[in-house]
Amino acid sequence: MNVADYMEKVYPDKPCWPLIYDVLATERGLVSVVCKTVTGTVRDAVRAFAIELTKGEHGFRQIDAPVDFAVLLLGRTTTIGIHHAGIYYDGKVLHALSGEGGQIILHQDLSSLLEEYQLVQYWFKDADE
Repeated sequence: MNVADYMEKVYPDKPCWPLIYDVLATERGLVSVVCKTVTGTVRDAVRAFAIELTKGEHGFRQIDAPVDFAVLLLGRTTTIGIHHAGIYYDGKVLHALSGEGGQIILHQDLSSLLEEYQLVQYWFKDADE
């Protein structure tokens, strides 16, 4: 995977989810998980995505440690819980944030990301499932 290709793209509001869909479809040939929310809040987006990922028909399973192309669900214990996501690749996590100046796409070391987020789940789907 060429991480730079994804770092140059522009994704819609709440860019972490569209980034994940793009990577999974492009790099793994997996059908995109499309999650729509009524209100469009971060909390609703997370809930919809987590339900599709963990209970949907897409075949993801929770794993104990990250592997390339695992989806990470991330959160902080001091806020709304799990509210962010990224893709693990080559020892780092590719993820996108919204900011006042627009979106920021990072390919961040897992260890530094785990300092920011106390809650983490790893989810993976084998390509041949």
